Amino acid sequence: MTTAFAHAANGDLKSSGATQPFGMLLAVGASVLAWGGLHAGIRGVDPMRLIPRGNGRAITIGAISLFLIAWVYKMIVW
Repeated sequence: MTTAFAHAANGDLKSSGATQPFGMLLAVGASVLAWGGLHAGIRGVDPMRLIPRGNGRAITIGAISLFLIAWVYKMIVW
């Protein structure tokens, strides 16, 4: 996943996704969270209001599913 993060940091999302799709999603997500945190800090907005309530189980199942699909992809192309 570190290679996927490095490619994403350089703006090469195609190589990042080909290296490790879930790593690319995590890198993009980390970037979005960083900018969101900066926005919340400057504007004084509560970032917790943007998080949907009551969807914890669906989000967890979705994240685990994406992780497993990305891992299977990596095993196939390796």
